[in-house]
Amino acid sequence: VELLYPKLIRIDEYLLKKPSSPEESKDILKGVPLTAESLDP
Repeated sequence: VELLYPKLIRIDEYLLKKPSSPEESKDILKGVPLTAESLDP
């Protein structure tokens, strides 16, 4: 899985990070795929 989706492991870091502002939380969520289709190359 890591070879197919190298960025997948980083989602945990995004979710654990506490945003300091609402704007920052929006930027963090932009990096998180919301559907299985968005993970496919």
